[in-house]
Amino acid sequence: MATATGLSVFAIILLMVIALGGHGGKISMMILAAAVVLLTSRSSSSAYSEAVPAEEYYSEEEYSEEEEPSAKAEPAEDYNEIFSRLPDEFYFSSGVGGWATELKIDSDGYFNGSYHDSEMGMSGDDFDATIYICNFYGQFSVPEKIDDYTYSLRLEWISQDEAEGETWIEDRVQYIGGSPYGLDNAEELILYLPGRTTEDLSEECVSWIFMAEGWSWDERGSTLSGYVLYNVNAGEAFTAR
Repeated sequence: MATATGLSVFAIILLMVIALGGHGGKISMMILAAAVVLLTSRSSSSAYSEAVPAEEYYSEEEYSEEEEPSAKAEPAEDYNEIFSRLPDEFYFSSGVGGWATELKIDSDGYFNGSYHDSEMGMSGDDFDATIYICNFYGQFSVPEKIDDYTYSLRLEWISQDEAEGETWIEDRVQYIGGSPYGLDNAEELILYLPGRTTEDLSEECVSWIFMAEGWSWDERGSTLSGYVLYNVNAGEAFTAR
């Protein structure tokens, strides 16, 4: 935009052109052209000087290099990590007789298992043998660390497919619904890891695991070689390797 000074100059030149009139037509046109160039130049210079600097349109933050992402926070301790370390199956058995309970624990603490006890001599008119059976499933709580080799957990809930005492015959075998032996009356359970010392293990716990551990009845090893899941209330213990 032309300044006030530029407009004054233009007005003076225009008056000169009018005064010359027809006597100096060519000169008048030259003067007028020079005036236009002068004013255009001044206008452009003025507009450029008054323009807002580019830096004011774009903040430093927009042009600065993207900041390096901060290091990710360490994830919270995975409370199921202990479950993920466990073997595929735990077993509860005396080592004699035709009974056992098998237990599988998922990484989230969900479990399923089955108990069976075969009584081959228990027969009748319509069946030649009897099997007690229980298919069950449930959820363990978050393990609480006691020490590097010992964790405490609780049985949150448990359910089973067969009603206890339910009876049916199939292929001349009588089936009777049982209970989840090994987890019966379970509330608190203790998980012992391999390497755990045995000096303070209860006699009930040792009585269930000594054969799996390869100990004699009278002498136990100093540390566990396998995993043990001990049902505190019932004094029953599962083992796994």
